[in-house]
Amino acid sequence: MKQMFIAALAALGTNLLFPSTGFAQATSAPAEKAMILYVGYAPGGGYDGYARLIARHMGRHLPGATHIIVQHRPGAGSVALANDLFNTLPRDGSVLGMFSNSLHLWEVLGQENIRFQSAKFNWIGRVTDADDVMAVRPDSNLNTINDAKAREVAIGVPGATSSPALTLTAINRILGTRFKLITGYTGSAETRLAVERGEVEGTQGLLWSVDGGWIKHNGLKVLYRVSTSPIGLDGVPALEDFATSDEQRTLLRFFTSFTDVGRALTGPPGIPPDRVAALRLAFSATMTDAGFLAEVEKSGLRVAPMDGQKLQELIAATSTMSDDLRRKARDASGMTLGAAK
Repeated sequence: MKQMFIAALAALGTNLLFPSTGFAQATSAPAEKAMILYVGYAPGGGYDGYARLIARHMGRHLPGATHIIVQHRPGAGSVALANDLFNTLPRDGSVLGMFSNSLHLWEVLGQENIRFQSAKFNWIGRVTDADDVMAVRPDSNLNTINDAKAREVAIGVPGATSSPALTLTAINRILGTRFKLITGYTGSAETRLAVERGEVEGTQGLLWSVDGGWIKHNGLKVLYRVSTSPIGLDGVPALEDFATSDEQRTLLRFFTSFTDVGRALTGPPGIPPDRVAALRLAFSATMTDAGFLAEVEKSGLRVAPMDGQKLQELIAATSTMSDDLRRKARDASGMTLGAAK
């Protein structure tokens, strides 16, 4: 593996990722040995935290003293970043993105403002899966998801095309809950503040590994976990546990599959294959880097890596789902192909 890594890096040449042309317009930082990692949300949320963690360590596994700069491009639940990454941002390996882990689902469902094909992105690697949970204020009279069937419940979500928005809409249609989505927040940091202020009763999209301390400090009640993997919350049901039929269970698994994508690094299409290989090897090396692991242990962040090739295959599998499942999922999401949003 080490020889493959060195060979892949050597193949890139001394200008490796960032030729002087074009890069100067993307950032005011020195053009040499620098790259940008764009985050599709405002600072302070879970995506930002993982992006900065990667940025502090991955550069050591790229040629020279590569400096990775984290910048934010919020908009439309990170669809704006994904569109730019696919269509307009440099394709030389100098730019990567971290956007919503549910955008490949929105693409399958036919969201009209999507101008990308998820399977054609170059997926570099997943830092962690998403250990998402739903939590509500302690003064709420909600104790289980079934309580949300009796009345309307205001839930803050970071954007109308975010994974919490998509999942909650589907839950309402599949299980009969009455979650009212309050959008307009630019990230999870703002939704947490909205919960604290009492603007909303709760929020979904909280990561237990990141937000567990905040949840406990504020005495919030965890209604269910969205994550498809056990996350150490004894007695907290998974969302699919509320299914009452095989069809409901299949649909809920589709809508929660974004947790398998998690916090992932993505490159635009068209990056030369040798550079994609080098970026993937650098990512994999970072996941076993002593400094990276020491910071992970100190911070308590959840890390569950997936290499870029496996992630690419996961995205491709979702993109080729059956027409019957696609139709049922679209019905559950409340979307019709080509309808105005």
